[in-house]
Amino acid sequence: MDGYDKHSPDVYEPLPSGLTMAFAQDIDALVRFTNLSVAEQDEIIKRAKNVRTKSEMQRLISEMSGK
Repeated sequence: MDGYDKHSPDVYEPLPSGLTMAFAQDIDALVRFTNLSVAEQDEIIKRAKNVRTKSEMQRLISEMSGK
């Protein structure tokens, strides 16, 4: 093993506030996010940073929660 620990707080990039708020409103999406690999989580975070409207964030969260 290379010493990489997915659960170490040092490997997580801070979540954008809009993504955090969206997760608070959709627990299914939060659960799915936490079960993703670090690379997949990073991709979602990257996408969330490019979101400019509430509807775009809702669409991103809907894709994650399967709704």
